[in-house]
Amino acid sequence: MILAAAALALTACSTEEPRSQWQPERGRIYLQFPTGDEATVQGEEAGTGSESRVETADVFIYDGEQCLHYERLSIPQNGAPVPLSQVLATDFVVGQPYEVHVVANYRDGEDGNASFPEEEASWPSRSELAEMVAVTSQLTSRTESTLQSLLMEGETSAQLNDGTGNLVEVTVPLTRAAVKVCVEVTIGAPVRSDDTAADNPGGYVETTYAFFGGTLGRLHNAADRVRMVAGHELSLAELEGHLVTNEAWTSFEVIGDSRSTLSFYCYPNDWSGAHTIDQETFVNVDIPITVRTQRYTAAGEPLGEASVEQKSHNYYKVQLNYGQDADANNKLLRNHLYRVRATLRTLGSSTPEVPVELDPQCTFEILDWQKITIDVNPDDLQFLVLKRNALTMANTTQDSVYFISTSPLDMATTKTRVIEAYYFDDYGRKQQVAAGEFYPTLSQSDEAGYTGYLKIASATPTNNVPKYIRISVENQQGVTDTLFVEQYPLEYFTSEQSWYSYVDDGTLGQPNSSCFSYEQAPTRNSNDDDRVYAGSGGGYVIGFWDLQFFSMVVYSTNATNGESVIYQYYYNNPINVWWHDNDWNLQLYTDWSLFGGKPVTVNLNNARIYHLYLTSTSGQHRLGIPQTDSNGYTVNTPDNNLLVSPSLMVASQLGCTKAWGNRSEVELHCKQYVEKTAAGAVYDDWRLPTRAEMDVLTYYQRPGTTADPNPSVVKQTFRAYWYWCADGPYENKYGISKYDFGSESGIDWGGYKTSQSEPAVRCVRDVKADK
Repeated sequence: MILAAAALALTACSTEEPRSQWQPERGRIYLQFPTGDEATVQGEEAGTGSESRVETADVFIYDGEQCLHYERLSIPQNGAPVPLSQVLATDFVVGQPYEVHVVANYRDGEDGNASFPEEEASWPSRSELAEMVAVTSQLTSRTESTLQSLLMEGETSAQLNDGTGNLVEVTVPLTRAAVKVCVEVTIGAPVRSDDTAADNPGGYVETTYAFFGGTLGRLHNAADRVRMVAGHELSLAELEGHLVTNEAWTSFEVIGDSRSTLSFYCYPNDWSGAHTIDQETFVNVDIPITVRTQRYTAAGEPLGEASVEQKSHNYYKVQLNYGQDADANNKLLRNHLYRVRATLRTLGSSTPEVPVELDPQCTFEILDWQKITIDVNPDDLQFLVLKRNALTMANTTQDSVYFISTSPLDMATTKTRVIEAYYFDDYGRKQQVAAGEFYPTLSQSDEAGYTGYLKIASATPTNNVPKYIRISVENQQGVTDTLFVEQYPLEYFTSEQSWYSYVDDGTLGQPNSSCFSYEQAPTRNSNDDDRVYAGSGGGYVIGFWDLQFFSMVVYSTNATNGESVIYQYYYNNPINVWWHDNDWNLQLYTDWSLFGGKPVTVNLNNARIYHLYLTSTSGQHRLGIPQTDSNGYTVNTPDNNLLVSPSLMVASQLGCTKAWGNRSEVELHCKQYVEKTAAGAVYDDWRLPTRAEMDVLTYYQRPGTTADPNPSVVKQTFRAYWYWCADGPYENKYGISKYDFGSESGIDWGGYKTSQSEPAVRCVRDVKADK
């Protein structure tokens, strides 16, 4: 709301230290942008903060067509009141209504968007403003997690000077120019059909579908531009050439093995009436599916074993006008949410060009986003603003945040308090910090009243992972604000869940390639070999029998303890005696090397990729990104071997290898090694670690003893006694086994036992700013 009259004399751009109390300054017009009021849909959970964030506001005040005043305001993240800097209430005629128009988050200078003119003679008239177009080329590729602030606009008519000196209340509702599309896919009940086989009269076949891995999606024919003012939408002809289809697919997680929600944003499009398929906005979804088929007798008894098949690509089309009158509702309206809830009941197409329609009987809803309002000079001003809502404590035990309030803070333990303090353990599970030495405490600076400092004291973590603290701050009027604190020690780990590993020599997906991944079968003709075990290149093949690396995939993850069930995988082609085709079948494999009857993957249960951050140099190593040669191999020199990358990622247990004695193959393996995470990130720039990097990684992951305790929550993933580093074999003094993975007993059928002449390999990568 806009309220023109006397108000609290706070200016967002002031360089002076705020006073404990302010005197009213008559005639100033303040705009208050509320924070924490995220965009919501009636009856739904809150949306993302980016959907409701206001970063800039272009304010226009009109008398009819003429613009009397324009200025741009930068809105602080904490929502502090911001004044119009060049006009007062007395600059307007008493009792006369004016049109106040606000355009929020307009990104001039990007995508060819012109800036609003600063010269009064060039300010746009109301009609000219209504015709202006904003372009956001990245909008159609954004999701809830990557969204930036959205373009918004709104207007209202109000008196800005009532002649009494009292507050004049004006409300300016902001609506988003964007459209939000949500597609929620769940797995349906098993599908039954008649068994037509002669050996099962009256029987039936039951088909069950399940997700495996994440889902992929992209928008087709989505508008990347819009007129700033509602009610003046671009026509289909004006959008010609500006309906874009993303080339890249966006990854989305599966929640609880049964549901995946895909979110997209674009601008309005109306393809009602005559149109082509290239003018219709829709969603294309690719869902990897496991299909289990079981035959049953007429009495309901299982007949034989069930067949299980995994289909890596199933393409579906999601229409955005289900059940609607096509002539009137082939359109997407601004500030609307289009929500599709679909149940997966059948396999999709194997190609994205001809997708299968996803569940025509789905639930389809068109809902309004809740409007955002601007408050200016509220009648009973009550606020609490923290100068920062996010704070980083890097190797320090104390810090503070400045606050501005219309009443003193309430420091009662139930008011201004730590909501929670937590960290993430080695399996990525959220763990609460117990009360005691490492739990944070709060206090305020001496003589703190309406302004001052909120002080945070928290012992630096010794468990080598960041500590996260959520704090609620409340003043004596009951107004609250929040603070999020990240506290880091000098050296710490973070981690992310991996999905599968593979090898790519640069030919993956190309014709006649032996390379494959969990989502990409090989493309070569099978010829005289009916199995492909891993990628090939440089004269060596890896992955089976006496071969050193086998591609691995996370089959499932235990939600309670975070442990993963890991399978090895390869592709099999049933050769026809007359010809060879490319009908490759994905095979999962766990127990070829018996090792006393235990599967090869017996000691693999941790699929986390660990990321080590270092901020200090020691007597044994120096910080710096190790040099690599033209092949991407880590250079073997005395100086380079002492370097440790300050931001170092280490391959998960999906990158474990057998014993490996050929150095050139080892270097090439790391160059060609690839890991894809459960979140869809692909890491393909690995190398051998330096000796100093192996020293650091094995030390921080050592098992710990009574004499040498290790408080780190990231426990040992380097199990073997011997590993490769850039200057040769590395002896791991914290090792606990001759095997990087595999059983501890039994005959070494598969060459898993490591030694100085045949170490194991674990690749690393440098995480740079552009990666």
